Amino acid sequence: MGLPLRILHLEDDPRDAELVGEALAEAGLDTEIRLIGTREEYVAALERGDFDVIISDNRLPSFDGQTALTLARERHADVPFIVVSGTIGEELAVQFVKGGATDYVLKGNLIRLPVSLRSAVQQAEERGQRKEAEESLRASEERYRSLFEGVPIGLFRSTPEGQILDANSALLHMLGYADREAFLATNALDLYVNPEDRERWRSAVERDGVMRAFEGQMRCLDGTTIWLRYNAKVVRDRDGRILHYEGAVEDITELKRAEEGRRASEEQYRRIVETATEGIWLVDDQGKTIFANQWMAEMLGSTVEGLFGASLFDFLDDEERETIIANIEWRRIGSPVQREVRFRRRDGTRFWTLLSASQVNDEKGLYVGVLVMIADITKRKLAEEALRQAEERYRALMEHASDGILILNVQGRILEANRQMEALLGLPRTEIIGRHPWDFQPPDDEGDQSQRFKEFLTRGSIHLTRPMRRGDGTVVSVEISGALVEVGGEQIVIAIHRDITERLRVEETVRQTEKLAAMGTLVAGVAHELNNPLSVVIGQAFLLRQAAEGGPLGVRAEKITQAAERSARIVRNFLALARQYPPERQQVKLNQIVQEAVELLAYPLRVDDVEVKLDLVPDLPVLWADPHQLQQILVNLITNAHHAMRETPPPRRLTLTTRFESAEGRVSLEVADTGPGIPPPVRARIFEPFFTTKPAGQGTGLGLSLCLGIIQEHRGTLQLAETPPGGGTTFRIELPVDPRTAAPEALEAEALPPVRGKSILVVDDEAEIAETLRDMLATDGHQVETAVNGVIALNKLRERNYDLILSDLKMPELDGPGLYREIERNYPRLRRRVIFITGDALSPETREFLAKTEVRSVGKPFALDEVRRVILQALQSA
Repeated sequence: MGLPLRILHLEDDPRDAELVGEALAEAGLDTEIRLIGTREEYVAALERGDFDVIISDNRLPSFDGQTALTLARERHADVPFIVVSGTIGEELAVQFVKGGATDYVLKGNLIRLPVSLRSAVQQAEERGQRKEAEESLRASEERYRSLFEGVPIGLFRSTPEGQILDANSALLHMLGYADREAFLATNALDLYVNPEDRERWRSAVERDGVMRAFEGQMRCLDGTTIWLRYNAKVVRDRDGRILHYEGAVEDITELKRAEEGRRASEEQYRRIVETATEGIWLVDDQGKTIFANQWMAEMLGSTVEGLFGASLFDFLDDEERETIIANIEWRRIGSPVQREVRFRRRDGTRFWTLLSASQVNDEKGLYVGVLVMIADITKRKLAEEALRQAEERYRALMEHASDGILILNVQGRILEANRQMEALLGLPRTEIIGRHPWDFQPPDDEGDQSQRFKEFLTRGSIHLTRPMRRGDGTVVSVEISGALVEVGGEQIVIAIHRDITERLRVEETVRQTEKLAAMGTLVAGVAHELNNPLSVVIGQAFLLRQAAEGGPLGVRAEKITQAAERSARIVRNFLALARQYPPERQQVKLNQIVQEAVELLAYPLRVDDVEVKLDLVPDLPVLWADPHQLQQILVNLITNAHHAMRETPPPRRLTLTTRFESAEGRVSLEVADTGPGIPPPVRARIFEPFFTTKPAGQGTGLGLSLCLGIIQEHRGTLQLAETPPGGGTTFRIELPVDPRTAAPEALEAEALPPVRGKSILVVDDEAEIAETLRDMLATDGHQVETAVNGVIALNKLRERNYDLILSDLKMPELDGPGLYREIERNYPRLRRRVIFITGDALSPETREFLAKTEVRSVGKPFALDEVRRVILQALQSA
């Protein structure tokens, strides 16, 4: 059941109102009538609008039907308006219809009112429906236009021939059109830049009228071009005829530019990858190849195709493979990883690479693989290995060099020091590096070494000899050779230090030896000249003493003999010091050595008021030693004591003491003086080579070190005794006694009986010596003839026989050795009866000749007893 029909009934007569109600009721209409009598009530009702139909009388008290119709149409144009009046005429009815009234009914004919009312309501409903449909359509069109205009993409409608029917603002904006009508006047096909795009449009129309993701380049109003992408469809009528095209347009210019840039980048990347000088390898988390460039394939001795399906790990040694897998998480590489890795080629050869690995993700951040870049660093590794070996060789050369080596910077600071330098300075390397060479300069060394170093840098090289102070304070002599070189763009100094202390000592020894040899040569020459007259003096004194025996001349002859013999001993002592014989061990009487040494130095000692005291045990065993060396030691010790006592006031005393320690089997000799003594700091160094407390030029510091060496060669000791309370110095020598020579010195050889009546030939170019020797031998009853050289002696040998021949060694025309060779060849029976008398200080040639021939000899000056003994020995052995 529907709702009642709401009616506004404008009527001022209640009876008429009732009649209208009855008429409607009789017609079966369900109505709800509200009676309106005044204009104000009517206007209020119109404002409320709660009614469906208006029935109005023509004449009302405050207004008429025309006014009521006008007010209704102004507010509710579609509401049915029926005029019910008793006086309405045709003319008035037409005016009402023209004014918008639905119908008019005479009060006398109310039977027609329900029909009119029903017709009016039906028409009103139809008008409402149409209006609603129109409103709905209008709303749809508005929504469509709003959507059409509001979307950010371009929308259009066009004919199949490309004529634009409609376009939204977005499309106008894309193509640069501000005037819609101007754009609608264009043909879309004319805007395409490329003719092929127009053909594609037509092809799409001819096929099925559908375009999906159609892309084309179009020209804007200002002449610029943009890229558009179409998604369009064909709209057809019910008969299938094409009405128009409609679709969406998207500006893809930036996308196309990005694609073009990406494509260019990809092409450039591809060119870079293919022409790269490094291997590029994209692998998955299992090391399987996703992509590899040609260089990678060539490095591995393969082809690009040959790498697909292969694993990166297949080209690694087992050890390298384990290291790579263990150190790189192939699924999660945060930051790029670099490793030096050795790869193995297909042919088995190996090469070193620098492997860089980084994770590759796609645009969505999803894992793609691991990008591996490999650079061949084999040459660099070989160079590094060569450098390492060179450094090892350099270090080995440094460490095993026989000389000390320092590496310094140009500021003179020590950067490196080798092992030999540590030994030379007696310091560990840590105490050498960082210091300057002049830090090891002795305090008394003169000169600014840092300034000298600067001068050296300007020259670039240096060679000098400097003293250096060791860690223990001792000083060594060092020969330094330095050079300024450039290494790795940096200038450094290489300084080679050679310890020449021993060499200098040897050179000094050689110099002293040469001096002594020269002195020996000089003294030997002097001795030869002295020995001849001394032989005459001693021989003539002997003859004079024998002739004047018991008379005053005998006493004078004895004094002459003693003086001559003393002179002869002095000459022999000089020769012993100067000749520098090689060690010649023989039976030695120590007391005699002591006496001869004192006698040699007696004059200078006496001049400086030095008292010499000899405390010699008379029964010392005979030593097996070199008498010349022992005498040299004694002369050195006595001379040192003499020099020391010059610094002290008299009395000055020198005491020489000999003892025999039978329990130890050793003979001792002490040399004590009353000098100032030796300070404790000096005592520890007195036996060091080249150490001396004497001023420069007055000593070499070799004396005591040579003495110590000689004593040690004799299996003895040389020590500095404790300093006595009163001062002074005592040196103590101990020498072992050889059991073979343990006879006391006091035992002299028994006197030999003289041989008489022999025929003897004396050969000497000194007539006085020959005559003196002839006269001396004549006292024993010998028949003596003389010759001044070997030639005359040979003539005499041809004339007669001799029992014995005494000959000088050095003579004109034919010397002693030449004479001996002639006798050995022509008179072999006399070979063992030749005795040489020499005064040439036993030169090396003479000693060699006598040792080779085993010929006996007597040195000048000689005594008759010595000559008798040798003659007897020669006659007994012949």
